[in-house]
Amino acid sequence: MKPYNTADGIETYLTDLDGLHRLIRERQAAYYDRKEALGNFIVQGRAYFDSCGNFGRCTFEHDYRTLLDWMPETLPRVVRPEVLNESLTKLVISYGISYAIPTVDHVCAECGRVWTIADWHDSVAVRGQDHELASFRHVRCDLLRDERESLREIQQIANDAGLEGAFVVPIPTEYDRSGRRTWALLCTPWGDIKVGWRKRVINIDWSDVVERACAGHRYEARERLRSVFDGTELFKNQETTKEQALVHAWSAAKAAEYLREIHSVARDFGR
Repeated sequence: MKPYNTADGIETYLTDLDGLHRLIRERQAAYYDRKEALGNFIVQGRAYFDSCGNFGRCTFEHDYRTLLDWMPETLPRVVRPEVLNESLTKLVISYGISYAIPTVDHVCAECGRVWTIADWHDSVAVRGQDHELASFRHVRCDLLRDERESLREIQQIANDAGLEGAFVVPIPTEYDRSGRRTWALLCTPWGDIKVGWRKRVINIDWSDVVERACAGHRYEARERLRSVFDGTELFKNQETTKEQALVHAWSAAKAAEYLREIHSVARDFGR
């Protein structure tokens, strides 16, 4: 048996990142060039090498429901998937075919650290404007970069709306469970305005401004004040989702426009 097709043989490739890339290339050539029969292997609990010469990152779930994050660290460095399926009921092993992993010549585009055999799986491919592979970032570095860019965009929207003095406080996204495109509170003297991207629109929620304006007033006065801040009236000519204290903006320019209007109402009320 060729070393790239046995558990013990594959172990010999895992001394460094160059070895892992060599293993990928040799298994590809074995199947696609020489039509050799190959076995399936899970390597480092992170990579799936299938019988067709393909390589991909793998994940483990229980009954297609619960992601088993703990499993990669508990597995042998090389194991046959059928062994796991025999011993673990309802285990689901998923993988996607991908050859985009860092080499020893790459460094993280965010923190500058080099990649090794121990952390190659903790990488996100960075594509250029032409969609060509440019570099890699660590998963955390990629999230931090996205958060920084999201907050920078929200700050620019606030500035364009005349809210340069608003204090921008990052909060978890209330739409995308991946955690990307962080939302923020624009903290103003009149209250906090929640701003953040949904899928294609920017969500703007000024309910805290309304509640602060209504605080201390009797029922009739509160209802009158709510009508002053009512988004369905403020943006009645806008073709977008709008509620009493919420509106969706289809661009950063529109978000700045809506914030200017909300700011104007709040400022006038406070005089």
